[in-house]
Amino acid sequence: MIHLQYVPTTVLYLLHQLLHLGDGVRIAVADLGPGLSDEDQRRIFERFYRADSSRVRIDGEGSGLGLSIVDAVMKAHGGDVSVASELGKGSTFTLFFPHSADALTE
Repeated sequence: MIHLQYVPTTVLYLLHQLLHLGDGVRIAVADLGPGLSDEDQRRIFERFYRADSSRVRIDGEGSGLGLSIVDAVMKAHGGDVSVASELGKGSTFTLFFPHSADALTE
């Protein structure tokens, strides 16, 4: 879920886990990339936050909005997104999509 321009081309993305729970669906996507520090994990969903300021590109890409938008959309629909990561070992982003009350009554 980190912008692909920042990840080496040899990184593998995996649909790590898909769980159908009573109250929704949880999807975990893992990569084998560079990982995130504890500080970056705490702040990664903040607007305009970039884990590595040296990654700023002249053409305007990499604004630090992607994961904050994911977080806002998930919360707007009653879900959430989280990250677990270790430097040098990659990251796992987990998204929870709740079942809607309307879908449960149909």
